[in-house]
Amino acid sequence: MLGVGRRRLWVEAAALGVAACAARGVLAYAASVRPPAVYHRGGRRMRALLAQVPGLHRAVWPAPHVHASVALAMAVGTKLRERRKDLTRFRRQLLRHADGGESALDWLDGGGVSAVPPLADDAPLLLVLHTITATTREAYGLAPLLLAARARGWRPAVHVRRACGGLELRAGSTWSPFGCAHDLRDALDAARAAHPSAAHTAAIGISAGSAVLSRYLGEHDAHARGAARLAGAVCIAPGYRMPHAWERVRWPYSAIVVSKLRSHFLCAQRQPHVGAGREVALQAALGERSLAGLLDAMSFVCGYGGPAAFRERCDPHAVRLRVSTPLLAINSLDDPLSVRENIDYDWFARDDPHDCAALATVPRGAHIEFVEWRGWRSPHEPWADEVALDFLAAAARDATASAGGREPEPIVAGGRVTCDK
Repeated sequence: MLGVGRRRLWVEAAALGVAACAARGVLAYAASVRPPAVYHRGGRRMRALLAQVPGLHRAVWPAPHVHASVALAMAVGTKLRERRKDLTRFRRQLLRHADGGESALDWLDGGGVSAVPPLADDAPLLLVLHTITATTREAYGLAPLLLAARARGWRPAVHVRRACGGLELRAGSTWSPFGCAHDLRDALDAARAAHPSAAHTAAIGISAGSAVLSRYLGEHDAHARGAARLAGAVCIAPGYRMPHAWERVRWPYSAIVVSKLRSHFLCAQRQPHVGAGREVALQAALGERSLAGLLDAMSFVCGYGGPAAFRERCDPHAVRLRVSTPLLAINSLDDPLSVRENIDYDWFARDDPHDCAALATVPRGAHIEFVEWRGWRSPHEPWADEVALDFLAAAARDATASAGGREPEPIVAGGRVTCDK
C-alpha cells in the first residue's frame, strides 16, 4: 500500500508540473498577443504612411509553431504551413553584369494567378530579394508573397543573386553572399526597361536580402530621381550591422547557416574559386566552424582581399545615413538569427529631414515567419507580407501625389503608433 501511495503522489506531482508548464505557456502566448510597437521620428509624412497600414494597428496572433517551422525550413527545406502543392510558374530573365557575372529576374508568370485580371501596362513593379542561400522556390515560401502582390496589382519578380537559383559564378569576379548593390541597380534598370510604362518600382528585402536592399538605398537610390527612384522599400528581419549580426546568431541556427553557406557557396561553386587562384582561401574558409569566422574567411574567396574591405563594400551601416526612400523595417524580438540586440532604435528616431524610416516589432515571430494563428482549420496568414504590401501601396500613393505636385489624400489615423523618442 505504501508503494501505491508513493506512485500516486508521483503521478499527482507530475500532473501538477505539466499543468504549471501549460499555464505558463498559455500566459506567455497571451502576453505576445498585442499590436506591434512602431518607432519613428514622428514626422507628418511617416505618420500618414503608417496610418494606411491596418496591420500595425491591431493585435497580432502569432502561430504557436513559428520556431519549429523555421527550424524545419532551414534544416530540411520544408515548412509546416505549406500544405498545398505549389503551382506557381516563373519566367527567368538572365542579367549579365559589367564584370561578366550573372544574376536573374524570376517574373511571376501564370499558375495560381489565373483568377486575377491581367495587369495593365502601367502596373507597378515589385522586386523581392531572397534570403542568403535561397531562391525563388525557397523553403521560406516566396510564392504566397508574390501571389498576394500580384492580386493587389503589382508586377512581382524575384532578383536571384549570383551563385543562387542554379546560377554559376564567373571565375575572378567579385561577389558577396549577401548580394551587391550594383547588381541590384542593374536588376532594377532591367525591370524598368522591360516594363517602361510601370507607374512605380518598390522592393522587399528578406533577411540577408534586406542587407543589399539597405545598401542600395544609401548607395544608389539616394541619388536617383523621378522614375529611377524606388517609391518605397520594406526590410523583413534585417540584421542591421556587420559583423555584429553574424556574431550574435544563436546556436543551433548558426551551425545550420554555416553548413548551408559552406555547401552552397564553397563546395557547389568550387571550380570558379580554383580557376580564380583562390584555392588557398577556399580551403581556409572550409576549415572554419563559426559563422563569423566563415564569413571573414569568405571575404578572401569573394575577391575582397579581407574582412575590412568586404564590410566597407557590403555593410549597409556604412551608408545608412544617406537613405531617403520611405522604408519600413520589421523585426521579431524572439528572432534567433536577426536577434533583438541588433536593432538600432536610435537610427529610426534620429532627426531625419527626409522623415523616411520606421520600425515595427512584434514579441513573437521567429525568423521571417510572422504567420498568424486563425484556428486549427484556418490557414496561417503571413502578417509581415500583409504589412509590407500595405506600406508599399501607401508609399506608391504618396509618390504619385508628390509627382503631381499635390498633397496626398487626407488620412485619418487609427490604432496605436508610438515614437521611440
